[in-house]
Amino acid sequence: MTSPKLQKASFYTILILLLLFLPITGYSLYLKSLNKKPATSKDNVNKEMYFDGALWFYNSQGEILGTYPCQNTYCSYAVSYEEDFHYPLLTHQSEEESYLPIINQQYVFISDHETKDDHSAFLYDIQKEIAYKEITYASIHQYQIGIEDNLFIVEDQNHHFGVLQIDSFASPILEIKYDYVGMLDQVSRNNKILGDYFVVLEDGEWKILDRNEAELTSSITEPIVTFNGEYIITNQDGVYHVKDYQGNNMIEEDFTYLSFVDKYLQCQTDTELYLYDFVTKSAISEVYEIKKSDDISVEVNGEEIQILINNRLQESISLT
Repeated sequence: MTSPKLQKASFYTILILLLLFLPITGYSLYLKSLNKKPATSKDNVNKEMYFDGALWFYNSQGEILGTYPCQNTYCSYAVSYEEDFHYPLLTHQSEEESYLPIINQQYVFISDHETKDDHSAFLYDIQKEIAYKEITYASIHQYQIGIEDNLFIVEDQNHHFGVLQIDSFASPILEIKYDYVGMLDQVSRNNKILGDYFVVLEDGEWKILDRNEAELTSSITEPIVTFNGEYIITNQDGVYHVKDYQGNNMIEEDFTYLSFVDKYLQCQTDTELYLYDFVTKSAISEVYEIKKSDDISVEVNGEEIQILINNRLQESISLT
């Protein structure tokens, strides 16, 4: 039988050993934690967008910016969805779907859902690792090639549209309240859509706004096709009109097609084709008889406009 003195001595020995080894063990664990590689340094050699349950973000040099830990099965960068085919506005068209870009190496739109058909997205701050899921967008539009100054047309869950600009933070350019927002296919030198003017639909009426949300035109009931700073072309169920910015018809006639050609207007009915001069308020070209089956081409070629019918040159009009 062990004496009480030996038991007491053993107790103190164990206590002393614990006091010696616990700090050493703790310090070893601390050193191990310092040597542990962070998640973003994991070997994603192919720089895949989705890897090991996370989205990975890289700059143009291929350097890692950060990751986002996916919460659901369908997780990816958000896609730019274009739905302008519902309206006659001449927007940039592309059959390709493209992921929305990383913005200023800090922000990205993400879709993270359990169902494949859910395309809604939220904004994610890569640097701060903050997901702004309290605000989700049913769709985001940037015409595949992008809009100048990091502008994005967004649609909320109530199917109202507006425009965000994302710089050091996201700020609204147009309030998210419109039934539709679109932009003309006018491209800048850096191959981005010019971000100066917006065509909006609100309560059944169309108008043009600038970046300050100022109204440049009166409200128009006919859908807008295009505009040039002075005049607007509209198309209501295949019937074209040309109007001034106050909504007044410039020509009291229904057309089957209208198009701006430099400073003139291409006018077509089922039976006639001519070029119209806004200054003289009359035809600047001959008036040609046409049929619906005719192949019509009116285009600028150098310093003149050429009118072709069925690939035959009919007339050249000088622009000088």
